[in-house]
Amino acid sequence: MMLGAEQKGVLITLLNVMYDRRKAIKCEAKELARMSGCSTRRFKQILAQLIDRGQIVEKDGNLTNPRFERELKREIDEREKRFKSGKTDAQKIIQNLADAKNINHLFENRTASAERSPETRNQNHIKKDSDQRDWSARPAHVGPNPEPPPHPALMTSSSGTDACDVKAGSKGWRSN
Repeated sequence: MMLGAEQKGVLITLLNVMYDRRKAIKCEAKELARMSGCSTRRFKQILAQLIDRGQIVEKDGNLTNPRFERELKREIDEREKRFKSGKTDAQKIIQNLADAKNINHLFENRTASAERSPETRNQNHIKKDSDQRDWSARPAHVGPNPEPPPHPALMTSSSGTDACDVKAGSKGWRSN
């Protein structure tokens, strides 16, 4: 048997509240009737019909829906599964970082011992640490950055005005 318009409206309202709160809702007829947009007396009649049809179930003074209960349980199980998976992944990452630190430590020890050996002591091509880079070979920039020239397609406007004049005029307008 099909649900009437009032029954559908009340059912949808109750389901929306359940999904919004993520739990069964207290059976407070006055408040639920206000949410559903009908009188308390009419809400109680419709609620009794929904309970008779099995659309709404009353448990311990709370209203719930069988499908809502299944989906909520599935959501909670999925959340716990993702939590455990994330925790396991985090432990793997921490272990990988610890392993990488140990490998780096071994590499640093090998590099330090290689630097002490007589063959490598006289070589000038040993890489320095990133904090001790030699930047003296790079030329220093002196003065302000030069302004790039306008794009060739913009060198003249449709009115024939030079792009540099337009740019200079806009800078003067902006400073005022």
